[in-house]
Amino acid sequence: MKKAIYIVIAAAMLTACAKTPDNIQSSQNDSAPTQTQISSQSKPDDPQRESVQQKEPATEKVTEADFEKSVSQSKKMILAGSYDNLTLDKDFTVIANAYPSSCQAVVTSELYNNADRIFSAFMSDDGYDKAKVSEHISEDNGVKTLEYEGEKKRCFVSSDGNVSIVEKEYMNKAVYGTNVPVNETKIFANSSDGAEISLGDTKLKLSDIRKTAEDECKRFASAVGDNVRLSVYSVSTVTEQSGETLAFVDCRQSFGNVPVFDTVPIKGDFLQMPAMQGTTVTINSENKAVQMNFRTGLEIKSSEKPKEILTAEYAFEKASRELAKNIGHTAGFEELVLIPTAEQSDKELRSDVRQGGIVTLTPYWVIHFETGWYSEIYAAVNATTGDVEYVRNRL
Repeated sequence: MKKAIYIVIAAAMLTACAKTPDNIQSSQNDSAPTQTQISSQSKPDDPQRESVQQKEPATEKVTEADFEKSVSQSKKMILAGSYDNLTLDKDFTVIANAYPSSCQAVVTSELYNNADRIFSAFMSDDGYDKAKVSEHISEDNGVKTLEYEGEKKRCFVSSDGNVSIVEKEYMNKAVYGTNVPVNETKIFANSSDGAEISLGDTKLKLSDIRKTAEDECKRFASAVGDNVRLSVYSVSTVTEQSGETLAFVDCRQSFGNVPVFDTVPIKGDFLQMPAMQGTTVTINSENKAVQMNFRTGLEIKSSEKPKEILTAEYAFEKASRELAKNIGHTAGFEELVLIPTAEQSDKELRSDVRQGGIVTLTPYWVIHFETGWYSEIYAAVNATTGDVEYVRNRL
């Protein structure tokens, strides 16, 4: 989930405790952020296209035994294609880490029980003293929040599955949401070696940002258990009201080395995809993690590998046909992910799956057209049925 509007977790804590700071929440309305588009399009003289003289017919499905070989050929096959309504970024690529499984998963509820381990992991360098932990209970919904305030940081763990660690000097500074302009978004897996991103007058290497965020994710995983696997996905920069630019790193859980997709539609698209809380690590221009927001993850209850799935190139062609009326999109990259879906109690409204809730994780090929935070546009092709969903977060 990217990250959705709920990522900054202490929004829930505001109802749990008046002492919870106002900044640990995301802005929640549907006004559009500054759009960041994927870069240039492939041209007829693109050398990647010239290398393929004639397009071979797309293979529709592939088994696990042939999956790795198929993925290595997919980029060439897609670049060789001709699509009336879609063009390809000059750096277009296909990302698929492993053959996927279809899974049933439950939203876990173990964070509150592990609060002491979480405090110890993140507050040990701030003089952690278990006796100084305080508890607050919301009169509105009964949510309990454990809080520890150290000399430099504050940490919150709530019974509804929220964890927040923030440097005191950044209280009321790190705010983001759909109404906050995003300067720039970069996808780690689709960025070149040595790529950088600007935080005001400072440029940071994506590789350095990645390491900082991964270190915090590993620290969190070590505190809550080995079943949590978090990996960085993207980084977006936001210039705060204070004038400081901060980088927000979106991190995704994964199973079998296949990431769980969390870029939730913010409108009425793809309603089967529930609102799922995500993990964000906030980094300043000194490449220091100044705020971490974690959510309870998913625990696999059952899984089964499909006998075969659609190839990346067939999914791309299927999306092109289904989106025939959507002219002018540029495909930046295509990735194989697990998308959580849940039965909607209200067919007109998106579900918010809470602790104990069951979701289905289904393999999808996602074709990204625009990746700006809260202005994403993508097509999601079910890797087993071929059904296509089109999501346009750009308002």
